[in-house]
Amino acid sequence: MRNIIVLVGKAATGKDEIETQLEKNFGVRRLVSHTSRPKRDGEVDGENYYFTTKQVINKMIKEGHTIEHTSYKVDGETWSYALSKRELKKIPKGKYGVVTVNPHGVNQLINQKSIIDNLIIVYLKSSQIDRMERYFKREKNNTPLVVKRRWEQRLEQDLKDFEWFESKALKKINELKIPLLTYHNLQRDTKELNNLGQDVFKYILAWNKKKD
Repeated sequence: MRNIIVLVGKAATGKDEIETQLEKNFGVRRLVSHTSRPKRDGEVDGENYYFTTKQVINKMIKEGHTIEHTSYKVDGETWSYALSKRELKKIPKGKYGVVTVNPHGVNQLINQKSIIDNLIIVYLKSSQIDRMERYFKREKNNTPLVVKRRWEQRLEQDLKDFEWFESKALKKINELKIPLLTYHNLQRDTKELNNLGQDVFKYILAWNKKKD
């Protein structure tokens, strides 16, 4: 049995931070997706993402090697993301993996009968002001004009994606009785966010014990 913690939230809600906490402190396997987007400063190929081309990802999708995939339009470019079926097999049996996806990725995962009983959804929410601060800090190597434009594009995309997520996907998650953990108004450098990995893992252990 391989359990999958699925993190979902708007841009800059702290998803990467929670992944790091779960991996570093609790031995949760970080599931590495493929992406065609440019590497950010400090990111490591094979640890944060498998950095590749859009053509490679499209081939993976066409040949049925992915469990979920999505894409974003950024500055006129299409950035593709995909999680491979092979990556799921890297979770040791009886252990946990964690992956970050967008609402459409969640929808694809909850429609996979082979893994639906092993999913735990963690929905992270934060104020727009806090998210903007994180986003601009994260993208500091780009010019302010570029960061502002990309931020506005993400706001527009998130508005569409999460309006659908709140009205449709959450209802389906509840109907399927998939465990859902939601955190509201997360703020950077607070006790709540810094201890969130621990809180999530405690919840998952309790859920797994109840399931058994």
